[in-house]
Amino acid sequence: MHDGEDLQIVLVDGRTITLAGFFDAPAGVENRLFISADGEITPVTLEETGDGVIFAEYGAPELLGKWSLNDQLAFYEGEDLLAGAVDDDTTGMAAFAPAVLGGLGTAGVAAGAGLVGLGLLAGGGDDTTRTDPTDGGGGDGGGDGGGDGDGDGDGDGDGDGDGDGDGDGGGDGGGDGGGDGGGDGDGGGDGGGDGGGDGDGDGDGDGGGDGDGDGDGGGDGGGDGDGDGDGGGDGDGDGDGDGDGDGDGDGDGDGDGDGDGDGDGDGDGDGDGDGDGDGDGDGGPIVPTVNNPDAHDTLTTNTENPSATVSGTGEAGSTVVVLLGGQTAETTVGADGTWEVSFEGTTLPADGDYTSTVFVTAPDGTLYELDGPDFLIDMTPPPVAITEGAESTGDIENLEEYQDGITVAGSGEPGAAVTVEVSGESQSTTVAADGSWSVTFTTDQLPPGEYSAEMTVTSTDVNGNVTTITDTLIVDTVPNAIDFDTVAGDNVVNAVEIAGNVVVSGTSIPGAVLAVTLEGVTHQATVDTDGTWSVSYAPGELPSGSYATTITATTIDPAENASSASYAITIDTEAQVAFDLTPVTADGVVNAAEAASGFTLTGTSEPGSSVLVTLGGATVTATVAANGTWSADFSGTGLTTGSYTATVSATDIYGNTASATRDVVVDSETSVAFNATQAGDNKISGAEAQAGVVLSGTAEAGASVAVTFEGTTHTVTAGTDGAWSATFTAAEVPAGTYSSTATVVATDLAGNTATASHVVAVDTEVTDLTHATATPNAIKADGVVNAAEAAGGLVVTGTVEAGSSVMVQIGNGAAVAAKVAADGSWSATIPAAQLPANEVSNVALKVTATDALGNTATQSSTVNFDTVVTNFVPSATVSGDDVVNAQEAAQGFVLTGTVEPGATVVVTLASGATGTATAGANGQWAVTFHGGDLTGTAGTMTYSVNATDLYGNTASATGDFSYDLVAPDSPDIIAFTRDTGALLGIRTDVGEGAYEISAVAANGTVDAIEESHYINSNAGYGAYDFYETVPNGSYLVVSDTDGAGNETSTLLVVDNTAAVTVDLERTGLTEFDFGTIDLSFAPQAQLTITEAQLIELTGPDNTLIIQGDAADHVTAIGAQDSGLDTVIGGHTYSVYTLGDDGASLVIDDLITTQTI
Repeated sequence: MHDGEDLQIVLVDGRTITLAGFFDAPAGVENRLFISADGEITPVTLEETGDGVIFAEYGAPELLGKWSLNDQLAFYEGEDLLAGAVDDDTTGMAAFAPAVLGGLGTAGVAAGAGLVGLGLLAGGGDDTTRTDPTDGGGGDGGGDGGGDGDGDGDGDGDGDGDGDGDGDGGGDGGGDGGGDGGGDGDGGGDGGGDGGGDGDGDGDGDGGGDGDGDGDGGGDGGGDGDGDGDGGGDGDGDGDGDGDGDGDGDGDGDGDGDGDGDGDGDGDGDGDGDGDGDGDGDGGPIVPTVNNPDAHDTLTTNTENPSATVSGTGEAGSTVVVLLGGQTAETTVGADGTWEVSFEGTTLPADGDYTSTVFVTAPDGTLYELDGPDFLIDMTPPPVAITEGAESTGDIENLEEYQDGITVAGSGEPGAAVTVEVSGESQSTTVAADGSWSVTFTTDQLPPGEYSAEMTVTSTDVNGNVTTITDTLIVDTVPNAIDFDTVAGDNVVNAVEIAGNVVVSGTSIPGAVLAVTLEGVTHQATVDTDGTWSVSYAPGELPSGSYATTITATTIDPAENASSASYAITIDTEAQVAFDLTPVTADGVVNAAEAASGFTLTGTSEPGSSVLVTLGGATVTATVAANGTWSADFSGTGLTTGSYTATVSATDIYGNTASATRDVVVDSETSVAFNATQAGDNKISGAEAQAGVVLSGTAEAGASVAVTFEGTTHTVTAGTDGAWSATFTAAEVPAGTYSSTATVVATDLAGNTATASHVVAVDTEVTDLTHATATPNAIKADGVVNAAEAAGGLVVTGTVEAGSSVMVQIGNGAAVAAKVAADGSWSATIPAAQLPANEVSNVALKVTATDALGNTATQSSTVNFDTVVTNFVPSATVSGDDVVNAQEAAQGFVLTGTVEPGATVVVTLASGATGTATAGANGQWAVTFHGGDLTGTAGTMTYSVNATDLYGNTASATGDFSYDLVAPDSPDIIAFTRDTGALLGIRTDVGEGAYEISAVAANGTVDAIEESHYINSNAGYGAYDFYETVPNGSYLVVSDTDGAGNETSTLLVVDNTAAVTVDLERTGLTEFDFGTIDLSFAPQAQLTITEAQLIELTGPDNTLIIQGDAADHVTAIGAQDSGLDTVIGGHTYSVYTLGDDGASLVIDDLITTQTI
């Protein structure tokens, strides 16, 4: 810090050194500050900030060896302030060495470190690697960039920072740390180690000029008074004072100063310099890991190639043992640090939920126990069984059970899903906690009857395992049928029959057991194989008398369906005879129907009598009922209209006879007919049906006439003239086209009937009406009419009942008459003027047909119209500013816009280049073009955009944009203004405008330079003065950007103090497109460049010019000399090619160029 006329220097341990009067030098005298340590002198340049804080920059260290005026400033055994506290009375300049001041190194050069901040920078936290012998930045345990773990930054693992691996810090490979190549470790002069490597010409390497190697000029080489010439004072000649002769002072004889004898300087004996004893230099063991330890995988019978796999990472060669469900798998970590084991086949654990455990034994014997992923293993299909409702369980679904549905029950794995399928119907459920399940099929799913059906039961457990079993469902809801035969031949048991065995018989299902009950007496019968059965009632089981009784038979089939049937018989064991006085028929007259079907004469007799009735010459044996009544059935076939006398004769059980007579009147004739024409023409139209249809005819006067038409019957009475008519309403005349037969049944007053029929044609509808739409110029068969299709009109075609007329109407437009062919096909064209235009709509189409009878029919449908491309808006600008520059052209520039989703957009440039895109769901589209699609390097490009939507509608637009693919020339740096260690300003040629100037620091940070400038266009130069200086070590970038955004930059490398190696890997450089690298102002510049670096640093042309002079050297890796030369600014340049992508280097012939 600047404290009055004094300079205050703050050390890393907090102490302050004050140089009194440092700033109070006499006129013409300049006080300078140097830092010395370990035989080096480093010049310090001070820069004041104006607030009392001073920043220091460090020049290149001056290695001492030859005599110079500065020798008196050199300190050879300076203390390291970082290793321990410094006594207050320490006065050596070594306290200012860069290593002691926090390892500033190149970081100090790059950024300029303030002395007030030295304490913050201490400890080697900077991982910039220094290549000079004074580097001391290893204090952070390996963060030196050397990759060897010793923290010294040289990569040799010995911790001394000189890169030669001998641990003495001399960098000479001799192991003595003296830097003289003598190899004796005393740093002073070995009397011939290098023949004068110390620069004093006496061959002893000590710089004293006396040849004794001790640097004190005394002649004994020791400088310590002990006579051994080493200066150590211990008499061993190695100069360290410990008596072991190796010069390192640690007493172990290996020369590394750590006391462990392995020569690596770290004290652990393994030789790798990292102090961990494993010899690998990495600073610690590799801890194994398990991939996805929290995973929980499930393996089931559905898993293809089931395998439980556990994997991870670890130190190569480690042994890995994985435990899973009682199974063990072992492997070794591979050379790539990964491992994997799999449990499969016989090694896959039994079913269960397991957590894997991983044991890793490292090569050094360390055992690690790690948690692995979980696995749920279920390779067992769920058990399932049927316990109710199947053939296997002996169950048959009978009628009673069927009423509530068909139930199937069983057992299974709790929680599993069960699906039962029968005849394509299914029911599902979940197995209960007790392992039971049941499903019920409704009667709507499975029909009644007698049948068996395959039953499939599928069980799926919670892990997806499946078990399927089959069985049979047996359904029997049909009870056994029971039929009776006639009993005693006539269902009447007389006295003689009752005195014997009365047999009751019938038919049923073979094997069925029937219980037959008559008059309270039950007998059991088993149906024979031929389906017959019988029981016999012995005399005395049935009571005598005249009475009616009922036989009842019951049975239960194997399905437990109950059946019951009854049969009525009569028992008559008494005799009597008389005619009933009631009329023979309801009206006392036997009509034709009664005569034809037979009529019965009845009466009474004594129980058991046989009765014979005679009528019209025919004798009939009467049937005698149990109560003594009898009946005699006569067929009236031979009876004509007239009056007859009937005679009845009876014989009782004792042989007595009786007879009686009565009169019987017969009337067996009547007639009925339809009129010849019905509904005017025997055709019923829709209009006639709506008004009601009248059918008419004639019959016997007073007869009841029942007229039936299409299932509806109306009964009327024939008038005195025999005429009749019946009216059928519209609801009673079914619509349609069909032929119907009307029938009439007339019943006269005597009950005689007559029947007639008449065929009537019914046509109340228009048949075969169909329609379809099309366009004569259809583009796409997509059911949507687009603009082009609509231009030709809409064609509607179809079929209809022959002889009909058809009208077609779209929306509210005028109806168009169709042309109907003889076969009923028709066609109509709706003109384009009646169709929707420039819209998306669904329009109703109505078709009306009228047949020859005046019946009408209507059909409707919807026609979809899409006659316009919607949301078609191409973007107004390209590349944001409507100007495409070289960078945008190289990367691809995009034309965008909106249109309806799914539309195809074709963009065509005037150059002929075409791009196609499909609009996304949001309607956005984009087409990318590149520089090759443009004509020339600058101009205006017109383009057209054509959009076609999904239905073939099109829309177009045009536009244009400008392009400029020519970047400006690289700025030419004419001169620069500098101060010690800093750049103050530059002078350039004149570009398109003022140049932008940036500084790229060694750490890659890019800072814009604030400056004031003056452009002298007449003189052809521009002068730029920086508000803040740019320190050495920074790269200066001068950029010129044209109006299109094309940018070309010149990289100016400036180092005023020493040769410089250009670092093209600085991250900040990639922000620019360089056209030129100017080495002219960097002494002895060294630059190495590859194809990848050139392409990364340049613009789209991938061409880089390198300017410089004979002191500069360029190494171009992979370059080929094209044999071409070019002249730039009066200098000849050679053209080189790099790689196969057209990258070019143009290098000033003054520069030494090497290609490898």
